[in-house]
Amino acid sequence: MLLNKIIYLLPSRFSSVIYPLIKWYYRLPRTIQFRGIALRLHPTVFHPKLYLTTETFLDYLLTRDLKGQSTLELGCGSGAISLYLALNCEVDAHVSDINPAAIDGVISNAARLHLPINTYLSDLFANIPNRHFDVLVINPPFFAHPADSIDEYAFNAGQDYQYFKSLARQLKERQDYIGITYMILTDKCDLRSILGHFTSVDLKIENVFKLQSLGEEHLIYSVWCCLACHACKQS
Repeated sequence: MLLNKIIYLLPSRFSSVIYPLIKWYYRLPRTIQFRGIALRLHPTVFHPKLYLTTETFLDYLLTRDLKGQSTLELGCGSGAISLYLALNCEVDAHVSDINPAAIDGVISNAARLHLPINTYLSDLFANIPNRHFDVLVINPPFFAHPADSIDEYAFNAGQDYQYFKSLARQLKERQDYIGITYMILTDKCDLRSILGHFTSVDLKIENVFKLQSLGEEHLIYSVWCCLACHACKQS
């Protein structure tokens, strides 16, 4: 996709021009194509094809045996990953997002595709019930800036990565309800600071996949509560 190359390969000093143009173009609902699925994308919702981590993450998840598994996509944006998995892998799909437009979009797209997807309007786990999920999927924001508008929650993790501090604490609190967590980051973010939030609450984190893509490295991590639990969940 040409726009991918423009976003990834132009010097960062041009981002102040590129991102407002993208935001202007998607100021109205538009239908996009994602792996053979027509998705109605609402304004302010993260575009699953402009940034390549979504494609990398889905490709990795497709190497896992997810049939019949309950999945939660935390901070789902368009919900493209969960919609695809529900349509093609027979998962029991659940999604959440802090952005009401994202949840409205998933509900309408799931209804059109006749997919029973459970949705939660939630800041992390705040409005998600304490129920078991086999697989937790997270494509998080990873820039250490405050989110000044609803669409910026998809990119900005807050001062000092407050998002990851809260996420790690809540994962620790919910460890009995989550089978395994997969999270994607890139080498463009401050990996040491981000990953340190998980180890600080005694969560174990392991890099399980790497992929070089248009000048950046995509890194997928698994997160679990202890080595014994991890061995049990992988058996």
